[in-house]
Amino acid sequence: MWTHREHGGLEDLAGRAGLSPATLSRLAAVERGLGGRLLSPGELARALGITDPSGRRLIRKLTDAGLVIEGGSTQVTRKGRPARLYRLAITSALEAAE
Repeated sequence: MWTHREHGGLEDLAGRAGLSPATLSRLAAVERGLGGRLLSPGELARALGITDPSGRRLIRKLTDAGLVIEGGSTQVTRKGRPARLYRLAITSALEAAE
């Protein structure tokens, strides 16, 4: 797992996104585990052990900071709205900051 001591840009990037370096480090680990796969806010919430509303708020923060890319939507069931899907872009932002 990355820490802000290993990646000096992590702390700056976390501050710009309004997140702690530890949270951004956890998100980077989730991103690596996804291997480029898209995920919904609910999937992100489950991966981090937070509530779905917190996952949606986190996605909004990451979107505002340019750390996620919207990647379309999926309809899991016939009922309800389609879930928006996102691709985390934390690793590329960290590489650009170095």
